[in-house]
Amino acid sequence: MAVEEGGRGMGKVSISRSCRAYRMAAGLPAALLVSSLLITPMGLAADQPTHHGDMGEASAEKVIYREGGAMLHDRMMEEIKRQQEAIGMKGGYNTSANSHMLQQGVLLVAEDPTKVSVSSGQRCPANAPLKDYHISAINVEITLSRFLDYFPGYMYVLKENVEKVRGEEAANREAREKENDPGAVSNGLQGDAIQPLVIRANQGDCLKLTLHNEITEEPTSLVINGSSMVVAATGKPATPSNPEGTVAAGGQQSFEWYIKPDTQEGARFFRSHASREQFNQGLIGMLVVEPRGSRYLSPFDGKPMASGWEAMIEDPKGADFREFAIFYHEAGDEAFRLLNKKGEMLPQRDPHTDSDRPGARLL
Repeated sequence: MAVEEGGRGMGKVSISRSCRAYRMAAGLPAALLVSSLLITPMGLAADQPTHHGDMGEASAEKVIYREGGAMLHDRMMEEIKRQQEAIGMKGGYNTSANSHMLQQGVLLVAEDPTKVSVSSGQRCPANAPLKDYHISAINVEITLSRFLDYFPGYMYVLKENVEKVRGEEAANREAREKENDPGAVSNGLQGDAIQPLVIRANQGDCLKLTLHNEITEEPTSLVINGSSMVVAATGKPATPSNPEGTVAAGGQQSFEWYIKPDTQEGARFFRSHASREQFNQGLIGMLVVEPRGSRYLSPFDGKPMASGWEAMIEDPKGADFREFAIFYHEAGDEAFRLLNKKGEMLPQRDPHTDSDRPGARLL
C-alpha cells in the first residue's frame, strides 16, 4: 500500500513534470518566433538601401524611439510659437487669444488649413436698393431702470439721434437728484433713445454703414456676425483681424454688405471687437434681414422708421407682421459694479434675495 501510494505520488509528480516539460516545449517555438521578430528587422534594415540609394548597414544611432505624446507636444509648442509671432495681426482680442492657447492648450486655428475655405465679400451691384446708415459710437451713462441705477458705458446710435440720447442722459442725471422721478426711462424702453441699436435691411439690398467714432480716446469697430461686410474703400473683409475695420478716436470708416436675395431672414448681432469693455458695457446692436422690398413702420404712429427694437414690417409679397428684437445682456464682468442713483456701488449679492450682481442682467 505504501509503495502504491508512493507510486501514485511519484506518478503525480511525473505527470506534473511532463506537463511542465510539454509547456516548455510548446513555448519554445513561440519564444524563438518572438526572438526572430526582434532580430529580423535589424537584419532587414541592413539590407535596405539608404536615402541616397547606397547599400549599407543601418546604424542603431539612426533609429529613434519616442513616445507619441512627446512628439505631439513638440508639434503643439511649435504651432503656439508660430501663433505668438503672428498674434499682433489678430485684432483687438490678441491678448485673450494668446492666453487661451497657453492656458487651455487648444489652438485657435483649423486642424487642417487646407480644408478651410474663406471667400471675400462681394461689392454691391449698381442696381441694388440702398440702405445707408450713419452710426456713431459714443460714451454714455446708461440708466437701467426707473429706480435710476446706471453705469458709464457705450452705445451705438444713429448719428441723427445723438442729440436725443444726450437729452435723455441729462434728464436722467437730473432725476437722480429728485425723489420718485423716473427720468426719461419708460416701461420697457418703448421709444427711448438710450437702448441697443436695431437697424434693418432687406434681402437683395446694398447695406452701407459709416461708423463715426465719438468715443473719448479709444478706437472702436462694428462687426456684424454672419455677414460678408467689406471695407468700402478697399473691398477687404471688415473683420477684427483687418486693421482697416478698426476706427481711431475721432475718425470714421465706411463699410458695405451686399445682402444677396437668398440670404436667410432674421437677426444678425453686431458688436465692437476693439475691446472687451466696450462690448460688455453696451456697444452692441442688431441688424435684422427682412423680406425683399419690406418697409419698416413705427408701432406708435405708423410712419416709416429708421431704427428701434419693435416695428411693424410691411411685406409686399407676404403677410405683414410685428417684430420685436430682444437682447439679453450682462453689464460688465464679474468685477464690474453698477451704481445706484446716489452714485454708490450696488452690492455684489442682493441682501434680500441673495441673487448675484443685482441689476446687472439686462433685457
